[in-house]
Amino acid sequence: GKVFVDFNRNGIIDGRDIGFAGVTIQLLDANGKLIATTKTAADGTYLFEHLPAGKYTIVELQPNGYGSSTPNTLPVTLPLTGLTNQNFGETLSSIGG
Repeated sequence: GKVFVDFNRNGIIDGRDIGFAGVTIQLLDANGKLIATTKTAADGTYLFEHLPAGKYTIVELQPNGYGSSTPNTLPVTLPLTGLTNQNFGETLSSIGG
């Protein structure tokens, strides 16, 4: 998955959207117990490896000063083949006149 700055606020990685480094991502098991924590890489990507198939929840800890264009919590069912594209969009505010 990836955490990205969503410049057009559409919740999809596109156009000039860029990865967001250093964001904390947590992985919870089916009972809500924290089983792993990681931080996003320089390009905004994160990875949890060597997991059995099953139900999990991926939680992004909201970076200070940013809003969200996607949910910060993703309940997922991990198949034997793995799962990709579990992304988190971050937004910035603007002032105009």
